[in-house]
Amino acid sequence: MLDKCPNTVRSQIKKCPKLIQVHKDERVRWASTFMRCDWEMWREEVQSRRF
Repeated sequence: MLDKCPNTVRSQIKKCPKLIQVHKDERVRWASTFMRCDWEMWREEVQSRRF
């Protein structure tokens, strides 16, 4: 089946919209903002809530 019609298979795999440039810029801005965050503190807090 895959050998017969590869275009159909590819179109079914793609289920999410592509990111536009504005979304890419926002993701980079978010990542650069939270690079300085103390993630160890958050990880310990989340783990303490589980138990």
